[in-house]
Amino acid sequence: MRSTRVIAAAAILVLVALVASAATLAATSATTTGAVVKHLGVEAGPPRTATGTLTFSDSSGISVTATCEFDFTHGTADIVASDSISILTVTVEGRLIGQGLYLEAGAMSSLLGAPWLTTDLPAARGKLHELARLLRHPDLARFAHFRVSSSHTATTMTSTFQFDHVRLPSTLGLPIELPRKGRLDVAVTTGTQGQVLSFDATLTSPDGGVNRLDLEITDYGVPVVIDTPQASSVIALTATRARELLGANYPATARLLRRLGARIPPG
Repeated sequence: MRSTRVIAAAAILVLVALVASAATLAATSATTTGAVVKHLGVEAGPPRTATGTLTFSDSSGISVTATCEFDFTHGTADIVASDSISILTVTVEGRLIGQGLYLEAGAMSSLLGAPWLTTDLPAARGKLHELARLLRHPDLARFAHFRVSSSHTATTMTSTFQFDHVRLPSTLGLPIELPRKGRLDVAVTTGTQGQVLSFDATLTSPDGGVNRLDLEITDYGVPVVIDTPQASSVIALTATRARELLGANYPATARLLRRLGARIPPG
C-alpha cells in the first residue's frame, strides 16, 4: 500500500517536473534556417503538438519513465509514467484536459470508488501554452554567463550550462526528495529551427547525491488524441480520497497541488 501511495504521488511530480524544467527557459522570437529532421520540424509559431519521453532518477534508486503527449492547440496533455522502486514497478497515468487534472489510480479503484480521480487545475492551459512557447524558442542567450560549452552537428546544437550553489524549495514530505542546494548541470539540444530536441538536467548535492531529469522530444506536429475519461469511471479528488491515496505524502503533495491552483474540496 505504501509503495502504491508513493508512486501515485510521484506521478503527479512527473507532470510538475516537466513543466518546471521547461519553465527555466524563456521564449524568444529569434529564428534560424537550415535542414531539419522531418518529423522534428516546426512551423513559424508554437508547435501544435509534441510527443516525448521524460525520465527521472535519483541516487536512492527511484526511477520514473514517462511517455508524454501534448496537444497545445486544444490544451490537453497525457503522461503515462512507470515508477520503479527496488523490484516494484507500477504504471499510472495523468491527463490535463482544459482546466481538469485526471489521475488514473486503477490499482486502488476498489478503495477510492473509481479508477480515475479528477480535480480542477485552472492554470493548466496557461502552463501548456508556456511550454509550447518555450519548446519552440528557448532563450538560451540569457544564460550565456553560465555556458560551459557548445557543440554543433549538421542539424543540431547542444549547449551545456553549469549553475553553482543552486537553492531549491523544501520537498519535505514528498516521495521524491531533492537536496536544498547543489550544482545544476544542464544540456539543451536544439534543432536548426530553434526548437528543443532534448533537455537534460543533473542536480548534484554537496554529499554527492545525484538527481537527473531528461526530456527527449520524439515528434512535433503529429496527430495526438487525448480523450476525457468516461464519466462513469471518474470520481472527484477530495481531501479524504487524497489522504487514502497518498498516505503520509498527502500534506506536502496537497500543498504542491494547491500552489498550482488545484482545488481539493473536503469530504
